[in-house]
Amino acid sequence: MKKEIGFILFVVALLLIPWIFKRLAHAQPKKDSTAYDKLIRQYAAENGITFATVKGVIAQESSFDPVALGDGGRSVGLMQIQQGALTDFNRANETNILMSDLFRPEINIRVGSWYLGQFVKKYGEDVAIEMYNTGEAGYKNGRRNEAHV
Repeated sequence: MKKEIGFILFVVALLLIPWIFKRLAHAQPKKDSTAYDKLIRQYAAENGITFATVKGVIAQESSFDPVALGDGGRSVGLMQIQQGALTDFNRANETNILMSDLFRPEINIRVGSWYLGQFVKKYGEDVAIEMYNTGEAGYKNGRRNEAHV
């Protein structure tokens, strides 16, 4: 009797394993590098920067994880946007986007592309990419992240 129950439990476990892995796979955020291409193209073009530049920043900042948090929770979403960048965007565009809105890929890419585009217009692409990661003040104060470029 004990062997039969053990065997039944073993079979049930074998049957449940694929279901458990399938559920775990669906619980993870989407990290497909092509999932956001349409948005990246749109907002890169609107801000005068290349598709490859925005996509590269997303790859570096979040590995295409839309719910990524960085820098102790101060950087949010695909493009790892911080409050200062969001405040600048809201002022310039007369919007009221909240930090919690930055988990939505469209808003995150819109804000991040705008922010990056401001640096590209002022400093050129190479400096802008590095400045995006360190912040304008940090870059001007000597903080560098050449690996980011």
